Amino acid sequence: MSSEALKIMQKTLNLLSLCICFMLSQEPSVHSALMGKITLPHLQNMWLNFSPGSNQVDFEVSKIIRPQISSIFGFLSTPSLKLLSLIVYNGSRIFEMKTVQDSTGIPFHNLETLELALEMTPKE
Repeated sequence: MSSEALKIMQKTLNLLSLCICFMLSQEPSVHSALMGKITLPHLQNMWLNFSPGSNQVDFEVSKIIRPQISSIFGFLSTPSLKLLSLIVYNGSRIFEMKTVQDSTGIPFHNLETLELALEMTPKE
């Protein structure tokens, strides 16, 4: 569950690199236990994979999954980030890049490398 991963990140503030796979579900995710942003001041490289959980046979875009991903980005502040890799398995359009940019503390303007493996519109 993504809230468990975020709790771990709260305790590892000196990370330089992070590679994590969030197993998404169509069940509501509860992040209310977390207060405020998680600032990872030294993080330079971050690989985030979003994948349906193993029990998700018909993984569809839903009103639950998009906010779940947006909330993950909403908690993160990574002022030193140079590399960001986003991978969405299953080819599902489960979030919009603009939503990520608007809701996050990730400095897209400072990135040296941006890797995207996700479905996007031409406008994005």
